[in-house]
Amino acid sequence: MAASTAPPTEAPSSDGAIADNTMDKCHSAAAARFVSATDSAATRDALRKAVGNVRIRWVHPGEVVTQDYSEARLNIMIDETSKIASARCG
Repeated sequence: MAASTAPPTEAPSSDGAIADNTMDKCHSAAAARFVSATDSAATRDALRKAVGNVRIRWVHPGEVVTQDYSEARLNIMIDETSKIASARCG
């Protein structure tokens, strides 16, 4: 049985921004370190800096969002306790 390999990810640069990666166009890998952080202005600023200049959609519980998929848009899912629950493209 052949071994499964994960798509390559790139490490953040010295300023914390991740380089362009065709497998992760929304830079969700760079945003993953913010999972469990409290949603605040400071957290949002730090996350924006870490992922670079990408479209970010902040989604709170029960909020209506469009269902169109955009691989370059980063969706930050906020839970009921105002913590970041996940970061994913879409």
